[in-house]
Amino acid sequence: MSQPGPILAIEAGGTKTEAARFGSDGTVLARTLAGPGNYQRLGPEGLKDLVIQLLSILNDEAALGEIECAALAMAGLAGDRDTAVARSILSKLLPGIPVVATSDARAALTGACGESGILIIAGTGSIVVGRNGSGRELRCGGWGSVLGDEGSAYDLGKRALIRACRVLDGRDEPTRFTHRVLDTFAPEDRGPARDSILDRVTSVDQTAALAPMICQAALEDDADAREIINTGAAALTQMTVAVARGLDLDQGSAELALFGGLLGRPGPYSDEVQRQLRTALPDCRPSLAPADAALKGVAGMASARLQEVPHAHQA
Repeated sequence: MSQPGPILAIEAGGTKTEAARFGSDGTVLARTLAGPGNYQRLGPEGLKDLVIQLLSILNDEAALGEIECAALAMAGLAGDRDTAVARSILSKLLPGIPVVATSDARAALTGACGESGILIIAGTGSIVVGRNGSGRELRCGGWGSVLGDEGSAYDLGKRALIRACRVLDGRDEPTRFTHRVLDTFAPEDRGPARDSILDRVTSVDQTAALAPMICQAALEDDADAREIINTGAAALTQMTVAVARGLDLDQGSAELALFGGLLGRPGPYSDEVQRQLRTALPDCRPSLAPADAALKGVAGMASARLQEVPHAHQA
């Protein structure tokens, strides 16, 4: 029998979507990017359109016949029902091959920590997921912008806007930081600041886009920015401790991996989160996860799925 052919891995996050075809030896045969891929915002039809877009870029119709398995890891897959719908859409677009669908957090956990560890994710949103040596998994957060997302880019941006709104109300004195927030989020050429804020604040992405400015201000030792970063880091640390205790990983040298567009890169925020994690869980080892952890994780899930079923395209 022939060796398994390529697998298709799709990692759809709150900020961007990445798809790649991996060869049987793990090499990347083709790769492409698309826009945000949160299921709660796209819905079934939006997911279908997103996958069609990715497939049209990656392959022509004949090349798609070489794929042995497809796997999707997606932000916003909140439970079994969402996952089943996503899997059904993928099956209809790629008939005749096994498919896998899971959350982006679970895929990133696999890609970053392997069989055991804890992954702290902060991008537009936030969640902490973990797995212990017995295979038991636990999550904390991931409730979305209305109910949670503490320590996320959205959360940091919202806290900065609250400070600016208090200044506009005359409740607080203006500071260099609040001026920067207003200049960034409500520039004068957009009209009155109050109207501009109310027009844009309903956009999670636009609010989250303030996070880089907040981090830069923290680098410059701005007290307001440092307080916002410390508060966000404390929220992520609290979530991590809850997962560690729930999985009995709080007393050993468990791996803690930081991931996401906000947290998974060097800078004042990841530094502060790691500092607080070392204090709260002194035996654990926090570090930055590889940027492609989620994509590698979902590719690994596809490979594992191939071990469970006959290869659809074997001779």
